[in-house]
Amino acid sequence: MGKGLKLFTPEREKRYIINSKPFRRLADKTQVVPNIQRETEMEKFQRNSQIRTRLTHSLEVASISHEIALNIKNIKTKWNNNYHINPIICENASLLHDVAMSGFGHVAETLLNKVFGKRFGVFYEANASNLILIEKDLPELSDLTIVSTIKYPYKFKNKLNGKGLYKKHYKKYIPILNDIIEIQNGNNPIKRTRTFECDIMEIADDISYLFSDLVDMLYFQYKMGDERIKSNVILDLIKKHKITDPNIYIYLKEILLNNNLDKLEELRDLVILNVKYSKRENKILLESKEYNKLLLLLREITWVYYIKKYSITTEDALSKKVEEYFLFLANNIDNTILIEKNILSNTRQKQYKKAIRKGQKKKAIKYLVISLSELTDTYLYQQLNLYLKNKK
Repeated sequence: MGKGLKLFTPEREKRYIINSKPFRRLADKTQVVPNIQRETEMEKFQRNSQIRTRLTHSLEVASISHEIALNIKNIKTKWNNNYHINPIICENASLLHDVAMSGFGHVAETLLNKVFGKRFGVFYEANASNLILIEKDLPELSDLTIVSTIKYPYKFKNKLNGKGLYKKHYKKYIPILNDIIEIQNGNNPIKRTRTFECDIMEIADDISYLFSDLVDMLYFQYKMGDERIKSNVILDLIKKHKITDPNIYIYLKEILLNNNLDKLEELRDLVILNVKYSKRENKILLESKEYNKLLLLLREITWVYYIKKYSITTEDALSKKVEEYFLFLANNIDNTILIEKNILSNTRQKQYKKAIRKGQKKKAIKYLVISLSELTDTYLYQQLNLYLKNKK
């Protein structure tokens, strides 16, 4: 594509994103439970189309973002600013929000940092790395779409579980972000640090994964023959989170005791419709305190009864093997034949080889780490198994 084509309509941008390699790879990347054909008895699940992936999650977030944007339409403030929200821009930012998430999800992200961060000072952060993939594979996106993916508009500090932008991207995109915020904010004295589109994407993300995790939790409870959450537990959670709306209790009983997914979607609809623009806070948020409490309650339920129980953790057998494989690669960074099998991009391969030739080991490791994050669950699992077989 020529440089003169950076005049995409939002609709063309959306098509551009959906057809891109990093977006398509999300179909084979973990949301909560890895969707791979496992080979050993110690590992729990086999491939199942019911399980959400990063791709289905991103599509769900985009759909909710679109709804929220249509509901809000224009942001009017007492400072006579009138900003029109384009629903497709909100969709596009949502489609991109997890585009750099590693195979095996947050577990592999943690393991990459544990191996390459602590040892070589090369830390990986998925949100910050979105911009790396956008620049490489989606360079024609509009500035508004790109900066609307920035949830953490400050400098990334090289540490485990840190958030923010890498130094290069902070210097490049924060001035653009600030200019766009100034246009969106008008004369409003209440300052903002993110675009309105980013606000919408962030809250759509929460609504999407919390309710969808609840659906998947119910599926696994049925599949594994686990006991349902009892009504007294639901009531205790309602009291713990100080929820006073009795309708929320009624909805949760129907959903959790009777597996009523129609009621789940009805409740999600109510939460989506409650997202408003707050003049007082100058941000897009859930208007009802009851629904904010509900999201916290759902976070607790899905963590205790789904994520902790069914997802992989850094202590699982599979995770230990992945960590061992990453350590093996770290110890053989000069072995170009071996490393190139884990760098599928021709551009990255050239960058890695050039760094090795120049003796720039840390730079070579950076290219390896970002390349490892691009690998899908299936490919990373295949490479891991090849390593384990050759090890014998």
